[in-house]
Amino acid sequence: MSESLKIGFRIEFWDHDKPGLAVYCENAFLATALPRVGELVASQIVAGITPPPWLPVPFMTVAAVEHYPVKPPDTPGVQVVIRLETKVSQDDLRPLEEQGWTVW
Repeated sequence: MSESLKIGFRIEFWDHDKPGLAVYCENAFLATALPRVGELVASQIVAGITPPPWLPVPFMTVAAVEHYPVKPPDTPGVQVVIRLETKVSQDDLRPLEEQGWTVW
């Protein structure tokens, strides 16, 4: 039995308390423990790109943790949600798309 679990992340971009774009990746990171709401996550989850102005370095606060149960043989999904108060454009997020993140 494995001691770790693959988790995904969703980063939501809010502008003056209104939701804007978001990026997500599913089952992309191997974790030995799930972060809880209010805990900090290293901004290195978007490593490999020059830190953009909207990325608070070096940590981001977890806003929610969503659990998606499934029937065997599939494994349950976990999505760690981060909310950033900043305005971004589709072009700003293109480097994340190139790394396998989905923009929506």
